[in-house]
Amino acid sequence: MTLCNEDGDDAFVWQDYLEATNAEEVPHALFQHVEKSIESSLQPGLMLEVADKNDPNKYWPATIKMNCGALLSVSYIGPKNVRMPEFWVDIGKVDVQPLGWCDQQRSSGSQLILDPPTSLKEQFPDEDWPDLVKVATANKQSVPAESLNSEGHTPIERLKQNMRVEVQDEHNPFHLWTATIKENVGGRLRLSYDLPENYMESSIKDFWLFYLSPRLYKLGWADERGKPWEYQPPSMLSGSTYEEAAWGAVLDAARVSKESLPSPNDLFEGEVGIESHQFEVGMKLETINPLSRNEICPATVIQTFPSGHVSIQIDSISGTEMPPIRVCTPEDPYIFPIGWSKSNKIDLTPPNGWVSEREKFDWEEYLTTTMSKPAPNSCFAQTESAIDMGFEVGQKLEAIDPENEENICAATITQILHHLLWIHLDCYEASKPCIIICASSLDIFPVGWCGSNCYPLKPPHDFHEVCKRMKAEEEEPQVAKPTESSLSKSSWCPKIYFNHKCFTGPYLSKGKIALLTKFVGPGPITLVLKEVLSLLISTAYKSRQVLKELTCKGKVPANMHVQMLKAKLKTAIFSANVAIATSADQVEEYCKSVCLKLQSCPYLFGPNCNEGECPLNCSKMSKSQFTSYWSKKTKNGVPIDGRRRAGRKKKQKIIQDEEIVENGKEEESDQSSHGDTEYKEKPKKSYPAFEMRTRKAKLPNFALLGSSWVWGNDETEEVPARKRRRGLSTESQPARAPVMVMNSQEGIVRKRGRPRLDRGNCKMAAIAGLTNPAMWSKEDVSKYLKRTHDCGCMADRLEAEEIDGKAFMLLNLPTLLENFKFKIHFAIKLCQHIELVKYAYLTEYCKQENL
Repeated sequence: MTLCNEDGDDAFVWQDYLEATNAEEVPHALFQHVEKSIESSLQPGLMLEVADKNDPNKYWPATIKMNCGALLSVSYIGPKNVRMPEFWVDIGKVDVQPLGWCDQQRSSGSQLILDPPTSLKEQFPDEDWPDLVKVATANKQSVPAESLNSEGHTPIERLKQNMRVEVQDEHNPFHLWTATIKENVGGRLRLSYDLPENYMESSIKDFWLFYLSPRLYKLGWADERGKPWEYQPPSMLSGSTYEEAAWGAVLDAARVSKESLPSPNDLFEGEVGIESHQFEVGMKLETINPLSRNEICPATVIQTFPSGHVSIQIDSISGTEMPPIRVCTPEDPYIFPIGWSKSNKIDLTPPNGWVSEREKFDWEEYLTTTMSKPAPNSCFAQTESAIDMGFEVGQKLEAIDPENEENICAATITQILHHLLWIHLDCYEASKPCIIICASSLDIFPVGWCGSNCYPLKPPHDFHEVCKRMKAEEEEPQVAKPTESSLSKSSWCPKIYFNHKCFTGPYLSKGKIALLTKFVGPGPITLVLKEVLSLLISTAYKSRQVLKELTCKGKVPANMHVQMLKAKLKTAIFSANVAIATSADQVEEYCKSVCLKLQSCPYLFGPNCNEGECPLNCSKMSKSQFTSYWSKKTKNGVPIDGRRRAGRKKKQKIIQDEEIVENGKEEESDQSSHGDTEYKEKPKKSYPAFEMRTRKAKLPNFALLGSSWVWGNDETEEVPARKRRRGLSTESQPARAPVMVMNSQEGIVRKRGRPRLDRGNCKMAAIAGLTNPAMWSKEDVSKYLKRTHDCGCMADRLEAEEIDGKAFMLLNLPTLLENFKFKIHFAIKLCQHIELVKYAYLTEYCKQENL
């Protein structure tokens, strides 16, 4: 690892620097303004009109279901309660328009019509299509027209050079003036005020604002609003000698440019919906100095506006210079009630020229001297804590230098207080005061933001020293490899390898794991394991579920470290505390324990690289075989899926043999005990092998399901036998919850106390009069369900989802609840029929198909 290139020139690399300084970066998800800047405007749920591929004069509304750049997965609107099929549209090749476009064109004499495709008309001949459009598109949001061109779909792509916007004045919120975009750096815009020709004022310089700044509005916003909003030259040009006609010509030129190069209006909302406040002119408060950004000073409200804005001026007694003035709202994060600094043990910078006999600034003395009153606490808004958001002291980020906003510097969080961050710009010496900034500020960015946007970053001032130290360490002779005894207390973690050929279990995506880096580390054990777990969470089908499985439950062992991990699902962020090993001798067992929780191969990741075959040979085992093997692994002598009931005596252990073939040898099966259930040896030929090859479909976990069943040779004798052993007769047995019982000879699943099913009822001919369920079409599945007494109402829904026989047998309770949104009692009833069909398939047809 090197921090400098061979020529000795600057080649700052963030990841190398973080590793060399043992530092962490602020999670990227905490910078919401950066996340929004790369989000596509073609979001799921928006509607648009799609041209008919067979008739270019016909369009029909559709809803976006998924977006992938210029490719959209959409579905036409259709009759109520009918799930319409989805199809892909390339907006660069297929004519798509915003909602309502067809009506606008028809009103201007065009031949375009809004009419459903012929296939929809044939499928629903009696539908009132005009009325359906009115209902389906009511209160629906359309795709922005600007998003349907080939110039880009994210804000970064859509904001072009030479576009114009309106900028709110720094001192008066009702005054706006036009400005031209000179440069777009990842959504951060370099703007230049539009000025009359030959304007030579040297004090007017370009300035930077992020596109989400409340000071930015779309071009023409002030014209639409009218009074009191108006166009006025920037307040810094109040002494200009140009006549009103010259400024008017500038506005006319800006309005003309709106037609030739329109700016994306949907990106500039400005500051709207400001609530009224209780501030009064003359009230005192505390605020951060807007110029230095490193001190908190007393300030005075000098003006209020009907829009809800407040003008605040930093207090100064000397009167030698004009103190800074800023306009803000009651929600501004940089204003505080008097006494806020003292209550948080922060030194308040007294006004310039203030003289007092007291050692520190005292508000009571100051209010008495100035004969003023404080702003009440109710004037100030509550903000979210930065710690609750996920910020931590010592984390690295990139921040704008307030002294020169052209510069973006590597920075470190040195202090956190409520919603505020004290950030040190690392390009300066340690003696340089920290800047105070809000955690939701638009002036801070994640590590690597400058690099991804090709903008120069000011590296840390000790960059070269770290570079030299790293070179010296690399040139040192290699030290002998530490022994196992020395590793036992070491906090240095070896490399953790990802063995993507191993079985990944039901939670992790095999394809995503294959794309991960080959290994992580070596390094500090907590950092390496945290990175490994974060990568595993990122490869999950549902990251929240994996995070839930890894969450600490109960008391954390003394030799473990608790680390907060996060998972992102769409726009939501979930966090949980996870226990992490703290010594090198725990790493291997810890990795296996995580694999155990995720029901994956114990060698999926760990300090050993399986370049050849997995020690368990899991890649050559079927999913059902591996799940059955892994589900019987024990922890502290108790099966994972076993639940011993308190107050009952432990019954006789009956070892159940399980054949696991590995490299042509048989391994001894695990011995397991179950609370009050006897496991008898299972006849090898009682149940045919079941191995169905699917396309990444989730197979039912027969091993875990079977652990709750009772296997016996004769069902009619077993239940009374258990009662006799407990000293209870059949007649005196108290009522209790039904228990699942399966007869190994007849293969009947039933609940105790309910009528017993005949074996003939398990045959397909007796159930539905149909053939092999693996050959069922979606109509056959629907036909079967309609013949049932409790699931007939779900037949049409499954047919609409095109569920055929194979798909029907692969359904399970989580799928029915999460994807189909069935209510729990309907889903359970349907699962009972699914299990019945699967069992009949296994006993009647598997042998015929040689599965």
